[in-house]
Amino acid sequence: MYIGVWVTVQIIAYTFLTAMLRGAILSYLVAAVSVVTVSFTIWYLVKTALQIAKRKQSSDSYFAERMTGDQLSTLILDGYRVFHDLQFDRFNIDHAIVGPAGVFAFETKHKRIRKSLAEIAKATFDGTKLKWPNGKVNELGIQDAFDRSITLKQYLGNALGGSMDVQPVLLFPGWNVESKEKGRVDIMNPKQVLSYLKGIEKYGEVIAENLINRVSRHLAEKAGFPGEKTEVVEVEETESQTKATTFAPVQAGL
Repeated sequence: MYIGVWVTVQIIAYTFLTAMLRGAILSYLVAAVSVVTVSFTIWYLVKTALQIAKRKQSSDSYFAERMTGDQLSTLILDGYRVFHDLQFDRFNIDHAIVGPAGVFAFETKHKRIRKSLAEIAKATFDGTKLKWPNGKVNELGIQDAFDRSITLKQYLGNALGGSMDVQPVLLFPGWNVESKEKGRVDIMNPKQVLSYLKGIEKYGEVIAENLINRVSRHLAEKAGFPGEKTEVVEVEETESQTKATTFAPVQAGL
């Protein structure tokens, strides 16, 4: 539309100048108008192409998060509480889960897979940086994942009145990531999360059910589910004559 209007204006201006002017002055003016027209057209086409690329990237990232969310939601069958899109002041946390293996903050990154590399979509992680099949080395998403885990750890610490470890996990849908060294962030494909958690359950410390319920309550609030609350049940201990507090979920989803 804008190009059409601009071209129409140029035609009218050219017609007017042709009728009013003659000789060298006309040639210079026509040349100047042509340069301006071509420059504007190139600028507009480049701008449009960048906007289309940006929208496509946003769309791809959105679908990558959706697919990851669907994959993580299956962990409910293995005793995990799964929450999506936790809102904080400066950013959101794509996904968070709590269960026997602990609390995990997931950051999802979409990285396009070229058709020529579709069968070897494999990256390696040396504990600090990622190396991709095209030879490029970077830290894509690593700092983001770590920052979000720190934010969630601080939030849960304040809410629970004590320290609560949160493990950052960076997910790349469609990619196989080989970790050669342990880093501050664990990196993998969403399909590897279940085996990753089961390994922690087998060799690590399993957290108690009442703590899982307490954490779930606060994660639900950040995920925008104020209706999903837990209630405090006070149990009388006749032998010690003291009260212990346990937490039970009101809804089956928690």
